[in-house]
Amino acid sequence: MSPSTRRVAGRYWLLGFKGPAPADDFLRLLERFAPPAVIVFRDNLPGGPGALPALRARLEEAAQRRLRVVLDEEGGWIQQLHGEDGPPPWPSPRAQAMAGPDAVRRCHRAMAASSRALGAELLATPLADLDAGAANPVIGTRSFGDAPDLAGACVAAAVTGLGEGGAAAVLKHYPGHGDSLEDSHLTLPAVPRDRARSLEPFREGIAAGAAAIMSAHLRLAGDDDARPATYRPDLMRDRLAGELGFGGLVVTDALEMAGAAVLPLDERGSAALAAGCHLLTLARWEPGAERMLEALATALDAGRLRQAWLDEADARWAALEAALPAAAAAASPVDLAPLRAAGVFRPGGGEATPLLKPGASPAIDLDHGNLGSWRLDEYLEALRPFRVRRLGEDDAPTAPVYLHLGRTPPPRTRLDALAALEARGEAPAVLANGIWGWTLIVERRLATAESSPAGLAALLAAAGLADPS
Repeated sequence: MSPSTRRVAGRYWLLGFKGPAPADDFLRLLERFAPPAVIVFRDNLPGGPGALPALRARLEEAAQRRLRVVLDEEGGWIQQLHGEDGPPPWPSPRAQAMAGPDAVRRCHRAMAASSRALGAELLATPLADLDAGAANPVIGTRSFGDAPDLAGACVAAAVTGLGEGGAAAVLKHYPGHGDSLEDSHLTLPAVPRDRARSLEPFREGIAAGAAAIMSAHLRLAGDDDARPATYRPDLMRDRLAGELGFGGLVVTDALEMAGAAVLPLDERGSAALAAGCHLLTLARWEPGAERMLEALATALDAGRLRQAWLDEADARWAALEAALPAAAAAASPVDLAPLRAAGVFRPGGGEATPLLKPGASPAIDLDHGNLGSWRLDEYLEALRPFRVRRLGEDDAPTAPVYLHLGRTPPPRTRLDALAALEARGEAPAVLANGIWGWTLIVERRLATAESSPAGLAALLAAAGLADPS
């Protein structure tokens, strides 16, 4: 196979790597395939956000071409540039939504301007997923909420703000990951076949001018076609263009994820291109994963890829580059005080009011999983005024307050128990979930706070359960 064939095949890839420095094999992969873009994560920047320009230069030297930089920069738990020499920690999308669409626009404008100043032109945000609640293990406060009208308005505001700040928006995760009960990083989740409600925020984002959409590795429950959406032309080409009117770039979610693994590595790229995707993502390269790129180059060399697919992908990428917003002169000041730290967020930014009935017992069932670098004792200090029962593996929640702490979701048995209680009208009055930030739910009313002991204390205070002072 000629070097030129590999470089043609490389035009359809978005590549990233794990850890603090690119391995020599990864740099050689860039040299052979010369992709148009790389995705950068926080662990790639051990020197802080200010190291991004130097990393970009090193990767461009290997690829011998200009590389566009993509960041997973959502706010809340998912952000890559927070650090001493970077922008402030952005509030979670849920927190922004509770302050209203204008706050969302201002936050995303500042987010884009600060990212662009460091060399990143595309941001893999906003989420157009509707949050279906605690049973979803991966979306949570990454979503603007569960109401299509508010979520849609916030998605549109985010797209507008990103453009004003000089970055292109990548909507995700089409056709909607919010109502799945599983995580596509770990398996192939099913979502309801009827997507009409879930697609409303995507419509709003498209109408606002989103440059790209990211596919999700999801299957439609009860559908005759059990493939993930990423591999389905009826979803990735026909429905996006025909029903939603989208004519921009379609990017896959990472093809190394378990949700994409219904096909072997060497078939995934071709299947996604055939379905109507234009940029194929290998987000966290590790030895052996380059088989995906080599297989696509082999298929190209053998004439198994339709020229129309390749022409469309080339045209969509060229159009995105041509339409990249101009870099903003500077990030407009945005007051984050009402939106982060220990604050509790409500629609319109209203005052905190008690969310529990007077006289509710201050008892909490505590469930915790993988805490990572979080210190349990700091959170237990915030819970000191309460009677706390730490749940065992087989214990069912019985207290008025169920609180989950951890970077991993509650165990499936706990989620099933909570769902059963809710179905009987006996669910705990409060569910506080620390997966993507604290979320407090009382009779389907929401409040959120950022992930910190102070945030937890403020959230409980808003529920009428504690005094944060």
